[in-house]
Amino acid sequence: MSRKLKMTAAWAALGLILMLIPASAQQRPARPPEYAEFMEAIQIEDLNARIAEIERIKTAYPESVMAAAFDNAILNARIGLSTDVESVLELQKTRLETDDVFGRIVYLYVSAMDIVRHRNLPLFDKAAVTGAVADYAETLQVLSRDPEVLKSFKDDQIRYAGIYAANIRLPQALAHLNEGHPDKAAATLQMYAEAGGQKDKNFFHISGRVFEGLGKTREAYEAYLEAAVESYEDSAEKARDLHEKLFGDAGDFAKILETRQREIPYEAEHFRPDKEWTGKTVLAELFTGSECPPCVGADLGFDGILEAFEPKYVAVLQYHLPIPGPDPMQNHATDMRAGFYGVNSTPTTFFDGQRKHGGGGGRAQAEGKYAQYAGEIRSLLAETPPVKLTASAKLDGDVIAVSFSADRAVAGADIHVALVENEVVHKGGNGLLFHKMVVREFKTFQESDGLKGREEIDLKASEAAAEKHLADFEAERKFTFPVKKTAIDRDALKVVVFVQDGTTKDVHNAVVVDVTR
Repeated sequence: MSRKLKMTAAWAALGLILMLIPASAQQRPARPPEYAEFMEAIQIEDLNARIAEIERIKTAYPESVMAAAFDNAILNARIGLSTDVESVLELQKTRLETDDVFGRIVYLYVSAMDIVRHRNLPLFDKAAVTGAVADYAETLQVLSRDPEVLKSFKDDQIRYAGIYAANIRLPQALAHLNEGHPDKAAATLQMYAEAGGQKDKNFFHISGRVFEGLGKTREAYEAYLEAAVESYEDSAEKARDLHEKLFGDAGDFAKILETRQREIPYEAEHFRPDKEWTGKTVLAELFTGSECPPCVGADLGFDGILEAFEPKYVAVLQYHLPIPGPDPMQNHATDMRAGFYGVNSTPTTFFDGQRKHGGGGGRAQAEGKYAQYAGEIRSLLAETPPVKLTASAKLDGDVIAVSFSADRAVAGADIHVALVENEVVHKGGNGLLFHKMVVREFKTFQESDGLKGREEIDLKASEAAAEKHLADFEAERKFTFPVKKTAIDRDALKVVVFVQDGTTKDVHNAVVVDVTR
């Protein structure tokens, strides 16, 4: 397994572990002192050594709020050391015997996936694997449909129980593939689809394997290509190989894949106002992270906003944060802005300074998130702004001179300027490759009388500050970034100037301008 895949797997596993840490322990930036040691420990490849290190941490911090996370990580490692299905099932009983019925539903799915993705799967009895996963699937189906069980659930738990009832068909399909029965795997995927399962990267990757097993090369190619859009596992390599098999060579595959990756997975209709524009520009802010799987739907929803709305209607800012894992686009500016709003989770969105439309999802949820965001923006555009702004931004060498003027001063409000890069290319753990309107610097106008102002942004100083931010993060977390995205492209910049009340957080208006030379 490559270092990149190891890191991706580690952060994916961390998501489940962090569910066991009390919310107070997940707040940014304060974390318990043992957090950094634990983060380093769960990345130890030798499972026996990992167990020993986590046991040491447990002993060193006997009153830790992370105690449940320690135990869960140790259990995961012991499961990983198992060499037969029976040992895995025995260890998994610890989780499945919980009195929390909804928790049992979640762990039935997780346990089934642990078996079919186990590092020692080739050593396991294939029929035993299929039988174990089938038993878990049947138990989950019964629980998720039991009227008495559903009575005890909250509305969102009922919905998620249905989702897990569909999702457990995926490890079932993998078990059938492992046993050499692609026909049964195909039937199981059909059950998944009929139950409302999302056609996400995992589904498409499994579909590719099923089609390959059935000898349907073209269908396998298309399925792997869909999974490759989200950089999922080895889907790009498999799609490239099948492209060459189908078309004789793989010369244009990279271009085809990039085109697919740039496309948003829905149609974002161009916005046309119902009445004459009043000069209102909505400020849409997204706190996201390249290691955050649920951020994919929000990111792609914001991509739709950029496609549907002209900049005079919407100013978009995207801040990258290290949640749940380190992000090479995080910087001093994004940390400061997260502190201003009290953001400690991703994705989080604000429209004109007010938190709205929480939650995220995968690629399949992107259209729904876009619909929420677009509806909010249309509503805010109907307002008449209390102030109108004009601005300019000119680059001379490495310094951007930003000027603004307002038709009136607003009491209690500050004038801010955000420097954004149109697009940053980086493949993180959530599979997204193209990141739009990435915030690189954030300042508050000091030379301003409320009607006019001027501010300078030194790009070299901003890059140095971002480098220091990442270096400090590495030292604190005992982590090394494989790549750092601190260089700023001088030819792809915009600035967003906006007026915001420091107390209520209300944004009164904004303006977007290109950085010219």
